[in-house]
Amino acid sequence: QETLRKKRRKKYLLIALGPCSVLTVISLFFLRPACTDVLYRINFDGQNGGGAVTVARMQQFSTLIEPYVAYYNAGTALIQQNNGKEAEKEFRQSLANNPPEDKICQVRVNLSYSIELQADYEQSQNNNDEALVLFSKAEGVLYENGCASKDNSKTPPKDSHAEEAIARSE
Repeated sequence: QETLRKKRRKKYLLIALGPCSVLTVISLFFLRPACTDVLYRINFDGQNGGGAVTVARMQQFSTLIEPYVAYYNAGTALIQQNNGKEAEKEFRQSLANNPPEDKICQVRVNLSYSIELQADYEQSQNNNDEALVLFSKAEGVLYENGCASKDNSKTPPKDSHAEEAIARSE
């Protein structure tokens, strides 16, 4: 009778193995973005910009619902490393991946900042003409999509950080 019980138990375990395996795979799929986000924050908060960029690149494969996030995070980590040119590419890619309306200005503010970093570098190299072009470009990014407004009395800006960025670039 004991061997019969063991055989039944083994049979039930084998039957349960299939659904449990499927549930495990599904849960890992849904937990993957959260795990990479935690890794990104740990590396970014730890001032480990290189690690944050690597994790952000890993996020590109795990954020199917919001693909702009991985590029945004990579750009932010590159800004932390003062790599404005590469950060600009990441933020532009983030915008190309259709961020939600309430996040567009946040991406644009950081895109503008990445261009400002490039302008600051050009200015430090006494390339004032190039710096001026880049500062104008940074300002123009903020006016797109109404994130900042040239005349606040007519149309208020969508984002207060965009106004601060305009003041910085001026």
